[in-house]
Amino acid sequence: MKQVWKWTATMLLASTVFIGYGPSSTLVSAEEMLPLNGVVKGNVSDSGTNEYNVTLEDAGKLAFDLTAFGPDTDFDLLDEYSDKIMHHSMNSDGKTPAREYDYYYLEAGTYRLVVENDSSEPSDYKVETSFKKTAGQDVEPNNGTSEAQALPFNQKIRGLLSEQDERDVYRIQVPKDGTVSFDLSTYIYQQSLVSLMDQDGKKIDSDFISSSEKTPGRWLHSFDVAAGTYYLYMDRSYIGYTGVYDIQASFKAANNTEHEPNDGIVEAEKLAFFKKMTGFLNWSDQNDFYKIIVPKKSKITLELSSYLTAMRIIWIDQQGKTIDNVWLSGESNTPGRYLNTWSFPKGTYYLQINDADLYTGRYQFQVKSSHLLPSVSLKAMNVKSTHVSGTTEKGATVTLKLGKKTYTKKADSKGRFDWKVKKQKAGTVITVTSQNKYGKTTKQLRVSKK
Repeated sequence: MKQVWKWTATMLLASTVFIGYGPSSTLVSAEEMLPLNGVVKGNVSDSGTNEYNVTLEDAGKLAFDLTAFGPDTDFDLLDEYSDKIMHHSMNSDGKTPAREYDYYYLEAGTYRLVVENDSSEPSDYKVETSFKKTAGQDVEPNNGTSEAQALPFNQKIRGLLSEQDERDVYRIQVPKDGTVSFDLSTYIYQQSLVSLMDQDGKKIDSDFISSSEKTPGRWLHSFDVAAGTYYLYMDRSYIGYTGVYDIQASFKAANNTEHEPNDGIVEAEKLAFFKKMTGFLNWSDQNDFYKIIVPKKSKITLELSSYLTAMRIIWIDQQGKTIDNVWLSGESNTPGRYLNTWSFPKGTYYLQINDADLYTGRYQFQVKSSHLLPSVSLKAMNVKSTHVSGTTEKGATVTLKLGKKTYTKKADSKGRFDWKVKKQKAGTVITVTSQNKYGKTTKQLRVSKK
């Protein structure tokens, strides 16, 4: 197995120390290598200082089990810039040793362990260490947006917030409108802060997560976003709150068919009747507008399914007057349904879909107009009639339902259709349906006596 760290111990004072590993300890020179999970036993004279250089080849958790047998024994851990990471001041009466256990998540680098005696009496001490590599995938430096690390979808990354690293930043590239989901488990001591920002630095969400090494905190969140670049920040919420975390992102495209920008009347998307549409409201897009041109007085029907928790459906005429304004509730797995018909005079109208207080998600809809449906005209029938005939749109598919039987034919180039039938009893109901590419129109007539 590759040795992931080494610890070179150098005494500044001319003395020897015990270096222990396994079941026994041996007197060796202070310049010897200290093996993994080693023990150092030494003595620091009155007002003296012993120092050990520590080189970690990989980032990880370095733990100290400190024992002091004399008064006023200080243990300090310093980084390569002489910034203090650990400080313990320990006192013992010589009969009951003082003891401290502590650990630190550190970046790869060189450190100094300083043992100092502030009293007039010498002190024996023991330092037992253990090290565990974090085996993370975050690549330093990744402390800001300019050096953010790419976070690919469906790939778990283990990160580390160490004593020297207050923040990790990840870049998420969203290829198209859709939903980005995060699954974050943090083992950071006490608390951490996770934030999601857009490429302009606007905050989408931010949460504090409580956790520990043995009881991870969990952050499961999904966000409806437009295509673009986003940044996920992992921050220490306080000095010393360090540890590892696991993060994974996933993406699901909205597959919306709307064309942005369509955020107001001026840029409203022109909508064709009977066209099935999928829209998408996200955290940066609170309104979608559609322009509908009605060529003559018609019955306008809106069929809509919404996966948003709440939305507003608003009809506006060409003078900017609100014709109708309704609320619709839905769920991500169970859409809300809306169906209504209005009689609109000839003119231009606007359909506004609003997120109703920052609710986001997909919606699907279709606007229908009666002026595009085929008209049907039927010739009157009595008990002596032997033909069912009439007119409709040329080339339309015409269906006759007579009793339990159904007959189908195409209208001719002038829209005419005709079936020869047996004489029918008075009161018999005859049903004729004409269908074109937009939909169906059904007419009925009743056979009369004369």
